[in-house]
Amino acid sequence: MFKKHVDHALALLEVTNNISSTTMITISQHHERIDGSGYPYQLKGKQISLSGQMAGLIDTYCALTSNKAYAKSVYNQFALEKINALRDTKFDGHLIDQLVQFLGMYPVSSLVELNSGEVGVVIQQNSVRRLQPKIMVLLNPDKTKNEYPPTLNLINLPLTPSGEPYKIVRGLPPDSYGLNINNYFS
Repeated sequence: MFKKHVDHALALLEVTNNISSTTMITISQHHERIDGSGYPYQLKGKQISLSGQMAGLIDTYCALTSNKAYAKSVYNQFALEKINALRDTKFDGHLIDQLVQFLGMYPVSSLVELNSGEVGVVIQQNSVRRLQPKIMVLLNPDKTKNEYPPTLNLINLPLTPSGEPYKIVRGLPPDSYGLNINNYFS
């Protein structure tokens, strides 16, 4: 029944004045996926218009970040990580890159865990490399509070104590480890 909403929307729009063909195509394809697993037509790859692919990507992001009767919303970076995991299977990787470039995978004030085990907060975006923001390290690898939080600019490829470049391994919910981000931003 739920999957019929595309057909119902198209039926309503067909009798509505001044609806462009691009709008109709976009609506008809916003649940199609490049691997053919979508609906209602199971289109694949280039059979799906650019506007249909873009609408599907945004629809998925909105669905993940909005509360629904059947599912609780997730925070921004978790939604983007889930979408990124669908790269080149459900969604075109280039479109995902554009969405990340637009939103930033880890927006300012996002908590992140680093490959060193440390936990930090994003304090500044990198407009060239969105996956390499500036981080204030709040917790040590053992998750104890860092009394004098250093900052790391990941674009400069700083090294962890083990000698590998720092990188973000995952986003964390805003209240992780009892941290209150508001204490670090005024």
